[in-house]
Amino acid sequence: MYIGIGAEKGKRVLDKDAFSYAFERCVIGADQEEFMQNFRHYISTGLWIEKIDEFREELVEWFYSGNWQYREE
Repeated sequence: MYIGIGAEKGKRVLDKDAFSYAFERCVIGADQEEFMQNFRHYISTGLWIEKIDEFREELVEWFYSGNWQYREE
């Protein structure tokens, strides 16, 4: 489970929801600009199709590396 700190204080995201929450926040939320800069590489090369599992892992790692702490569920 990811627990928000700082600007994300009070938020909790279960492991099973981590990717969908992060992706939604990146596509329509405050983190959109930075995310899209990185995602354009995946789109232009087609890597996001071939390596979707790797993309999911990298997105979760990147998104929760800031104002989040991880705790085992």
